[in-house]
Amino acid sequence: MRNRTLTREQALREYPMYKIRYFEFHNFSNVFVDICEGSFVPINPVDTKDIMRSVMLGLFYSLFDSNPKAINIFNVWISLHPTLKDEILAVWHQMEPLVKVFQKYRGALTFHMTDDPADFAKGWEAFWDQTQIEAFSEAQRVFLVLNKKLAEMESSVEFREEIRKILEQDSVLSQQVSGSVPPQTWRDLILKLAFRELDDKNYMRFRNPPEPAVEDGTGSQK
Repeated sequence: MRNRTLTREQALREYPMYKIRYFEFHNFSNVFVDICEGSFVPINPVDTKDIMRSVMLGLFYSLFDSNPKAINIFNVWISLHPTLKDEILAVWHQMEPLVKVFQKYRGALTFHMTDDPADFAKGWEAFWDQTQIEAFSEAQRVFLVLNKKLAEMESSVEFREEIRKILEQDSVLSQQVSGSVPPQTWRDLILKLAFRELDDKNYMRFRNPPEPAVEDGTGSQK
């Protein structure tokens, strides 16, 4: 985790982008679980499951990216919930040994496809290691347990309005979204996307993750 201390105002300003990306990860993960359980059957289930896992791991890493310009939700959480700092750091320390693997995987295969076959092979290596896949699953599990606890604390009209006051200070966010019907500002759109669960109480429902896959010896997971 980047050693970056945020003020509460800075954390509130960054929070909506995390929440929007989390919803992308949340929905993608639910589809992945459906594929694993056979309730959603694509044309090629094995290939599609591997593709979904690849993108899902990239989305997951983007929630705590080490890039200085990227969101790192652990920094945000520590600022917003200082009394829970030890609990937040405990989850981070449990995930930390895998972060470099996530980063390599994301960089070589998911969001920044490499042009070097050797880099591709090194990133793809995680697909062939059953122990690594189980570690990925456990990292996501402990993250989601913490996320659920904090999301319940953050999902309120009062918290959204606190963020709205911060975003109102940015003149760019006061501009109208071109072509939006009904008319809305960028600030309103961001808040709407970041707090969907306030309009749909079932939006945060997360399917139970599947049991770790069994390696079939070909690089695909059954």
